Amino acid sequence: MVPTNDTVKYKYILNVLVYSDYNVLLSGETGVGKSVIAKDFLMKADEKLDPAFVNFSGKTSCKNLQDAFEGNLDQKRKYLLAPKVLGTRKLFLVDDINMPQLETYGA
Repeated sequence: MVPTNDTVKYKYILNVLVYSDYNVLLSGETGVGKSVIAKDFLMKADEKLDPAFVNFSGKTSCKNLQDAFEGNLDQKRKYLLAPKVLGTRKLFLVDDINMPQLETYGA
Protein backbone atom coordinates (compact mmCIF):
# COMPACT_ATOMS: atom_id res chain seq x y z
CA MET A 1 0.00 0.00 0.00
CA VAL A 2 1.30 3.42 -0.96
CA PRO A 3 1.08 5.77 2.03
CA THR A 4 -0.94 8.89 1.37
CA ASN A 5 -1.97 11.63 3.79
CA ASP A 6 -5.36 9.96 4.26
CA THR A 7 -4.10 6.39 4.72
CA VAL A 8 -1.49 7.52 7.25
CA LYS A 9 -4.14 9.44 9.22
CA TYR A 10 -6.61 6.55 9.20
CA LYS A 11 -3.99 4.00 10.23
CA TYR A 12 -2.87 6.26 13.08
CA ILE A 13 -6.44 6.66 14.34
CA LEU A 14 -7.01 2.92 13.98
CA ASN A 15 -3.81 2.24 15.93
CA VAL A 16 -4.79 4.58 18.77
CA LEU A 17 -8.30 3.15 19.05
CA VAL A 18 -7.34 -0.53 18.87
CA TYR A 19 -4.53 -0.23 21.40
CA SER A 20 -6.87 1.73 23.70
CA ASP A 21 -9.26 -1.26 23.69
CA TYR A 22 -11.98 0.37 21.60
CA ASN A 23 -14.07 -1.38 18.97
CA VAL A 24 -13.76 0.25 15.56
CA LEU A 25 -16.20 0.47 12.65
CA LEU A 26 -14.85 1.93 9.42
CA SER A 27 -17.55 3.16 7.09
CA GLY A 28 -17.51 4.99 3.82
CA GLU A 29 -18.21 4.83 0.12
CA THR A 30 -17.26 1.81 -1.94
CA GLY A 31 -13.67 1.85 -3.15
CA VAL A 32 -12.14 4.37 -0.73
CA GLY A 33 -9.77 1.79 0.79
CA LYS A 34 -11.34 0.84 4.13
CA SER A 35 -10.51 -2.85 3.76
CA VAL A 36 -7.00 -2.20 2.46
CA ILE A 37 -6.19 0.12 5.37
CA ALA A 38 -7.62 -2.28 7.96
CA LYS A 39 -5.90 -5.36 6.48
CA ASP A 40 -2.57 -3.53 6.23
CA PHE A 41 -2.89 -2.42 9.86
CA LEU A 42 -3.74 -5.93 11.07
CA MET A 43 -0.98 -7.63 9.09
CA LYS A 44 1.62 -5.25 10.51
CA ALA A 45 0.27 -5.31 14.09
CA ASP A 46 2.49 -6.60 16.86
CA GLU A 47 2.36 -10.20 18.04
CA LYS A 48 -0.05 -9.33 20.90
CA LEU A 49 -2.80 -8.93 18.32
CA ASP A 50 -4.08 -12.00 16.50
CA PRO A 51 -6.04 -10.95 13.37
CA ALA A 52 -8.79 -12.91 11.64
CA PHE A 53 -10.72 -11.99 8.52
CA VAL A 54 -14.42 -12.64 7.95
CA ASN A 55 -16.01 -11.68 4.63
CA PHE A 56 -19.75 -11.30 4.24
CA SER A 57 -21.50 -12.07 0.98
CA GLY A 58 -25.07 -12.14 -0.20
CA LYS A 59 -25.32 -15.72 1.06
CA THR A 60 -23.86 -15.20 4.54
CA SER A 61 -26.16 -16.55 7.23
CA CYS A 62 -26.13 -16.19 11.01
CA LYS A 63 -24.74 -19.73 11.27
CA ASN A 64 -21.89 -18.88 8.85
CA LEU A 65 -20.95 -15.89 10.98
CA GLN A 66 -21.10 -17.88 14.21
CA ASP A 67 -18.93 -20.62 12.69
CA ALA A 68 -16.41 -18.04 11.46
CA PHE A 69 -16.03 -16.52 14.92
CA GLU A 70 -16.03 -19.80 16.84
CA GLY A 71 -13.61 -21.39 14.37
CA ASN A 72 -11.02 -18.71 15.18
CA LEU A 73 -11.41 -19.06 18.94
CA ASP A 74 -10.91 -21.81 21.52
CA GLN A 75 -13.64 -22.77 23.94
CA LYS A 76 -12.24 -22.35 27.45
CA ARG A 77 -15.48 -23.05 29.33
CA LYS A 78 -19.07 -23.69 28.32
CA TYR A 79 -19.79 -20.02 27.56
CA LEU A 80 -16.25 -18.61 27.31
CA LEU A 81 -14.29 -18.31 24.09
CA ALA A 82 -10.74 -16.96 23.91
CA PRO A 83 -7.92 -16.54 21.38
CA LYS A 84 -6.03 -19.73 20.58
CA VAL A 85 -2.69 -18.17 21.56
CA LEU A 86 -2.48 -17.24 25.22
CA GLY A 87 -1.62 -13.61 25.92
CA THR A 88 -2.97 -12.32 22.62
CA ARG A 89 -6.04 -10.33 21.73
CA LYS A 90 -8.18 -11.55 18.83
CA LEU A 91 -9.17 -8.91 16.30
CA PHE A 92 -11.77 -9.62 13.64
CA LEU A 93 -12.01 -7.71 10.39
CA VAL A 94 -15.56 -8.21 9.18
CA ASP A 95 -15.67 -7.01 5.59
CA ASP A 96 -18.81 -6.06 3.63
CA ILE A 97 -20.99 -6.08 6.74
CA ASN A 98 -23.97 -4.83 4.73
CA MET A 99 -24.13 -8.02 2.63
CA PRO A 100 -25.68 -10.83 4.77
CA GLN A 101 -28.81 -12.64 3.75
CA LEU A 102 -32.05 -11.81 5.56
CA GLU A 103 -33.08 -14.41 8.08
CA THR A 104 -36.60 -15.85 8.45
CA TYR A 105 -37.90 -12.90 10.48
CA GLY A 106 -36.23 -10.22 8.36
CA ALA A 107 -33.31 -9.37 10.66
